[in-house]
Amino acid sequence: MASFPSSPRLRAVLFDRDDTIAYTDPQVYREAAVWAAGRFGLDAQVVGEALAAQWQARALSWWDLRTHEEEADFWMTYGLELTGRLGLPGSAATEFMEAYPYERYMKPVAGAREVLEELRTRGLRIGVLSNTLPSIDRTLQALDLHDLVDVALATCVIGAHKPDAGAYAHALEALGVSPHEVLFVDDRIENVEAARQLGMEAALIDLRGQDPRPSTTCVPSWSWSDAGLSRTADRRPPGPRHERPEWPGSDPSLETLRAADPVEGQTATVSFPELRQAGTRVCLGTLFAMPRNAEAPDGYTDAAGARRQALAQLDQYRRWEDQGHITLLADAQAVAAHLMAADAPLGVVLLMEGADPVRDEHDLSFWMEAGVRIIGPAWGATRYAGGTGAPGPLTAAGMALVTAMRDLGLTVDTSHLDDAAFWDVVEIGPRLIASHSNARAKMARPDGRPASNRHLSDEMARAVAAAGGVVGLVYLSSFLQPGWNPGDVRAPLEVLADHARHYAELIGWDRVVLGTDMDGGTGSRNARLELTAMRTCHGCWTCSLKRYGPA
Repeated sequence: MASFPSSPRLRAVLFDRDDTIAYTDPQVYREAAVWAAGRFGLDAQVVGEALAAQWQARALSWWDLRTHEEEADFWMTYGLELTGRLGLPGSAATEFMEAYPYERYMKPVAGAREVLEELRTRGLRIGVLSNTLPSIDRTLQALDLHDLVDVALATCVIGAHKPDAGAYAHALEALGVSPHEVLFVDDRIENVEAARQLGMEAALIDLRGQDPRPSTTCVPSWSWSDAGLSRTADRRPPGPRHERPEWPGSDPSLETLRAADPVEGQTATVSFPELRQAGTRVCLGTLFAMPRNAEAPDGYTDAAGARRQALAQLDQYRRWEDQGHITLLADAQAVAAHLMAADAPLGVVLLMEGADPVRDEHDLSFWMEAGVRIIGPAWGATRYAGGTGAPGPLTAAGMALVTAMRDLGLTVDTSHLDDAAFWDVVEIGPRLIASHSNARAKMARPDGRPASNRHLSDEMARAVAAAGGVVGLVYLSSFLQPGWNPGDVRAPLEVLADHARHYAELIGWDRVVLGTDMDGGTGSRNARLELTAMRTCHGCWTCSLKRYGPA
């Protein structure tokens, strides 16, 4: 097990419960469905669907419960509604809820008991503060953790839910400690940030591996070091926990990174040393939430899931900044000053690719405060806009979002927008760029079909430039050469230059920049022929200008 904190000021550790020291086991839902099917003569799949639908219908209706009596009434009503969905008599509700009560669906995270035991041996008080129903003591007993917890608080009983400061104040009083004497551990970054603002040490734990390429592993794993508890002097929570190989070392060479390459079937081209050797001073850093699809079965299915992914990535950027790898830049003045500092680390301007992590237009202020300055409404289709391979205009929510972005001075990234959505954005009139989009005029398909809406038409490129924006080139071979397929010889340098020259003739060379998409979207295997690493980017670009660019 990893090392434990030795900070003399630390007197207590305050944990969240769900997805921190415990998790909901989907296998128990399957067991409940099979049990009910056998007991009441039903189809197990139908029971499973009813269980899911019932919880979805009542997911937040417990928010205002205050007493155990109110909770008991809630679960009785819940059971009656569930059995009603299944066409069972009301008498079956009691039997169902007694066989599979709320706490039966919970399991302790592997290693949680051992960690709590070690904390107790070091004389630390243990608290649990959970946004949950009054029955928190019963759930901790079912998890076999109750004997290791000094204070267990359900926010329903308190009457204030995290991240409300009142919830934390209640827990501090119950533990008998001051904020600076507590380490707080939670799976939601907004709760972690709220604890930090009150003066607590705070750590983010990410058992579900919320990452742009979500894990295919659904079994949580937990350890002391995962929670960041061995680094109590670090005021920022640690980065996301991934069920995949992590970067070896804090600043790996490209060769070291490739030895543990986290992207199957790709060859890495980007690392911090590579960016330094390439002379890169400022770049866009992407927050990208992956939706559920055939290649990402654990991707997000709603705005909350998208938000969790983006927040975990935001936290990773902050951790890199703490480690001295990057400087997050918030405005044009900061970029200009950064470029004047010869020894500064890589400057990063945050860009959100696909706006689903944004709850609505009112949520933009949160992301602005977090440092996001550019947002692309679409990737594929989102709640806000039609996108790549998913034609459609801005939705009503998209109209409101882009209008608010315009009013706040945020920039819209038009890459991935479908044509209809693109022109809706232009009409609203925000700042525009196309961070990584090639020329549609150069991508006519060999079979005569129209080029993908992933690329910009000449009119779209002109509209971006007219708004003061730039267009970034993509290095992916299939976006450079029509008909290219994986396994083909990679697209040659002159093809990239041809796209660049086409744009330059439309909007001028000063509006053509490097989008690359090499942060994981494009490894060297699928990039153009001469590219083997980030350090070759700028050299190849200079060469392309000399050989194929302006006279």
